[in-house]
Amino acid sequence: MAEQITGGAAVIDALVAQGVQDVFGIPGTHNLELYRYLPQSGIRHVVTRHEQGAGYAADGYARISGRPGVLITTSGPGITNAITALATSYADSVPTVAISPGVPRGKVGADFGWLHEVKNQQGALDAVCGRSVRVESADEIPEVVAAIFEQLATTRPRPIHLEVPVDVLEGEWIRRLCPSKPFASPARPDPAVAQVVAAVIAAAQRPLVLAGGGARGAGVQIRALAELAIPVLTTVNGKGILDESHPASLGAGARLAAAHQAANDADVLVIVGSEVADSDLWGGVIAPGRPGERTVVRIDLDPAQMHKNVRADVPIIGDAALVLSEVLEVLKGKGIGQWSRDRAAGYRKAMAAECAADAGPWADVQGSLTAALPTDTVVAGDSSQVTYFGTVHYWPFTAANTLLYPTGYATLGYGLPAAIGAKVADPSRPVIALIGDGAAMFSIQALITATELRLALPVSSWTTAATARSVCRCWTGASPRRRWICTAPMSPPSPGPSAPTVSRPRASGSSEPLRHKHFAPSDLPSSTTGCDGDVDPARGRPRARRRSGHGRRGYRLGRCRLPRSRPSQVLPGRDTIGPGAATVNRRGVRCTAGRSQARCAGRAPGCANRALRWGQRRRRVCPAQPGADGPDPADRRR
Repeated sequence: MAEQITGGAAVIDALVAQGVQDVFGIPGTHNLELYRYLPQSGIRHVVTRHEQGAGYAADGYARISGRPGVLITTSGPGITNAITALATSYADSVPTVAISPGVPRGKVGADFGWLHEVKNQQGALDAVCGRSVRVESADEIPEVVAAIFEQLATTRPRPIHLEVPVDVLEGEWIRRLCPSKPFASPARPDPAVAQVVAAVIAAAQRPLVLAGGGARGAGVQIRALAELAIPVLTTVNGKGILDESHPASLGAGARLAAAHQAANDADVLVIVGSEVADSDLWGGVIAPGRPGERTVVRIDLDPAQMHKNVRADVPIIGDAALVLSEVLEVLKGKGIGQWSRDRAAGYRKAMAAECAADAGPWADVQGSLTAALPTDTVVAGDSSQVTYFGTVHYWPFTAANTLLYPTGYATLGYGLPAAIGAKVADPSRPVIALIGDGAAMFSIQALITATELRLALPVSSWTTAATARSVCRCWTGASPRRRWICTAPMSPPSPGPSAPTVSRPRASGSSEPLRHKHFAPSDLPSSTTGCDGDVDPARGRPRARRRSGHGRRGYRLGRCRLPRSRPSQVLPGRDTIGPGAATVNRRGVRCTAGRSQARCAGRAPGCANRALRWGQRRRRVCPAQPGADGPDPADRRR
């Protein structure tokens, strides 16, 4: 007798048939039938703290695993929260599948006050995805899901949305076998086309290859062209296709004017799997072909890309690896030698000089991390300076590296969830999230997901302040007890003799030691610098204070009482924290503990007010003037 269940089982069975192992999402009122059948399916479900984070995690998962990333949301606000993530995957051609419930059949656009109702949810998702599909019965689901995965495997990958009406999810379905057929292999190119391309390259004096994200599966073939001393320039999405230490590699600096000049100087430009769009070139222009002077060859899986931005003289539709394999076979038969390697070296020198203008502190940051981390590290970045001015140019990638970066949509909040998705896809591979402090706050709640999964995932967040001295690091590693370790923007630190140190690069190119995990009082900011951390100037570690009414059991982190960047004036010769330092605020209140009376309140080490009762601490003038005897420095009471 056939098993009678609900339409939710049809969706889960179809995902199992397509080999899905992991999904990301959040349960909600309307998608509970999907979660009813997930536990027994063998699919691991990763609960995120925001649907946008689920979309970013699915994106990172797909880029690392090579399999489509799947996210499940509820209807209305659930799926609309994921729209930015899906648009990011669309812009960078990443295969993701979003599954959500929809309004019951016959109620689309009815405006009848249904919970989570959207006037046209499918239309909203169709605007940012490759397409949005709505099924009308549970029996359609297995075939529709199979068609979605086949499309992602055989055409240009773009996110696809599947909408299942709530009454279909909750309605009865008789379980049956879901199809699991092998996908058709990409068609081999016409040998005549390979002959034409090989002839064009063989006749070139100054050939150059520009490889984008669509060439990621053709790394072996791109390297073979580089062995012929053909310079290879990549976009950010193509970073690492060719080992960037290779003599023919020009790196991923396609945005640089020197790179545009190199591409325009080529008499044969071979563009492989790239839109050559403004998001790649940053306002630059790649010149089209000119009869008798310059030929542009474009190889792409998407026919619509053949003449976008740069018109192709020789357009080739097909899989990059297959097409280039055929071309290399023909070139090998022609006995082609090598071109001059001096051209690539000259281009690299010009590009290095140009990107140095934007390097700031980021070059040294990348150098330190490169030296410390394994060569196959996955770097998840964000639309932050530390990534597009730093990692892109100063972290030399090999074919084993992968950069997760939202090139086309340039969203903030991508890096941390994408790093989680990458780690879920390949737990044995080292992954780091290297992001800006603002970007971190867009998806900071994803730290909870990483902690619950017990992921060994370092997160390094950098500020873009002028001094570039604010560093926050978080390890949600094997121990869930690990917490934020934060330093405020500070003057050059002076580590104590027993303090562990790490190298913190400076904008000047030198390195200085950075106290790690805790700081001595001399490491802390002077009264003219700001502080956003919870730091005790006497103990050199996060400050705790007592909750009222809870006695000594109720300690928690309190706000840092270091002087902030307020209208205060440092008195001559008094520019340090500690007894004897004096500041005056707008009210003319003095305190020798190195802060204004309004911030001292009798709590500063070295301020005599510490010895007074609470009611006496609100005096306008701090009695701990220079030379006055203060309390015992060992007194650490709050």
